[in-house]
Formats: sequence, structure tokens, C-alpha cells
Amino acid sequence: MMKRTSSGDGSKPAVDLAAYLPDAVAVFSRLGDCTAVVPTRSADSPLWLNMSAPALFEPTQVVLDTIEHAVMEQRVIVVECRRVGSGQLYSLAASPMLDGYVLVVARDITERKRDEEMLHVSQSDLVRRLAESASQTGQSNEQLAAQIAEMEQRNSEIVLMNEMVSLLQACVESVEVHGIVAKHMLKMFKSMSGMLATTRERGSLEIDTAWGDGRELHNPLFTARDCWALRSGQMHDSASGLMCSHVNKREGSTWPATCICVPLLAQGGMMGVLNVLGESPINAAQKNLLNAV
Repeated sequence: MMKRTSSGDGSKPAVDLAAYLPDAVAVFSRLGDCTAVVPTRSADSPLWLNMSAPALFEPTQVVLDTIEHAVMEQRVIVVECRRVGSGQLYSLAASPMLDGYVLVVARDITERKRDEEMLHVSQSDLVRRLAESASQTGQSNEQLAAQIAEMEQRNSEIVLMNEMVSLLQACVESVEVHGIVAKHMLKMFKSMSGMLATTRERGSLEIDTAWGDGRELHNPLFTARDCWALRSGQMHDSASGLMCSHVNKREGSTWPATCICVPLLAQGGMMGVLNVLGESPINAAQKNLLNAV
């Protein structure tokens, strides 16, 4: 989700980069001792130096196991822990380094978790109200079940989007980004295909990751002129009658019923494009979800 702030001079809004900074970035030894800290947003993070991970976060064993498994398995491991003393909930992304050290990206997710809990409570309340309304208006059980299922689907998509954004902010390598995007887009847009392409030299774009039939249905290398979303700087839906030329059609078949491209921009610059396509329709709520990426 790209947050923007006003530039103050009437020009295009600038990206609020501070909103994407983690609360702290620290290096821990395999034994859990903090050997270096890069303070970002957390005021007390400089004090982490020379402290042990269990003195900073709990449960103790979860923190130590995360560091140990990151070293042993040589992969990024993300866990949720509480800050000792304050009780704030943190997401810790542990990435293996050389010589048994681990880079930990710490992000305070207390507010996000609170919002998700409030969403769950609101959903429960809405289910109750829908049931009361159905009994008063004579609405069928099938209609009520359909409304509840749709509401639960929207809730699930919002939670998945928050989870994806949190994981992306903890990534230290592009290959991690690709895997997270593909996994979560497939969950949010079931039965749909798609791809993520980013800018290369001289303005060309190349597919970094794809899911479903995403690679088969797109040219692997194309330019911004081939994509209506990149040309217009806004989401493009093929329902308008214009199909992007980077999209392929299987031999003997028709064009996908749904094809949506979302430009990935930062401070007016083109970073890439996210695409979702298939035979299933996408509703307004799902379009809003895509536009929030």
C-alpha cells in the first residue's frame, strides 16, 4: 500500500517513506545477543545493543528458536512476539547472515492487530444484525448464508492483504518478494492467474513472478507502451474494451473474461505492473483491494 503525502506546492504527492520503515533493524548472534542496531522509528532501539533477545521479546523460547532456525535452515523466518515491559506486539523477520549472525527486522504491529480484531468483532455484530433482519423480513436462509459468506470473504481478503504488506516490508531480497506476492495473490483471487513485472533497463519490463497460467498468458518481456495501466498511470480493466498488448491469447481460445492491470508507481516513477486475469469476474471490493497494493 503506497501512502502519499502532499508536497505542499500543488505538484504530485510524494511517497511517505517513513510509513514503510520498520521500527528497528538489529543484528543478533546465534546465542541471541544483540551486536548491532540501526534505529529507525523506535525511540528505545539504540538501547537494544548488547541486550539479549529474550530480554527484549517474549515468549523467550520462540525468540531463540526463531534465531536458531534462521541460521540452521538458511531462510527468513517471521514470528510474532511481545515486547518485554510494554506488551506491544511485534513482527520479527529473522534473516540469516554470515558466520551465524541473524538480521532481525522488527515492526510494531499492535495497531494492525487491533484493527483486525475490531473487524472481527464488527463482523460478528453484523452477522447478528443480518440474522435479526432476515427473521423480520422473511429472508430465506440461503440468502442470509450468501450475505454472510460474502462478508467473511471480504474480511479474509483484508487480513491477507495486511499479512502480505507486513511480510513484504520485512523482505531483504527480491526473490522473497516474488514468492510472497504469488502466494497471497493466489489466496486472495482464487481460480485467477496473474503476474508481477518490474522495470528493467531502458524502460522495459520483465515478469518476476507469476501464478496460475500467468506466464503462459503474458509476454515475458514488454514495454510500458504495451500496458494501458502504465500509459495512463491508473488501474486498467479490459472491460473498457481495450486489452493490453502484453497479454496473450491461447491458440483457438478467446481473450480472458477479466483482465486488470495495476501500475506500481513511486514518486511518479514507474516500478512495474501487477496483473490479474481469468474467467471469473472481479467485484468492486476486489478491485479496491488491488488498487490498495
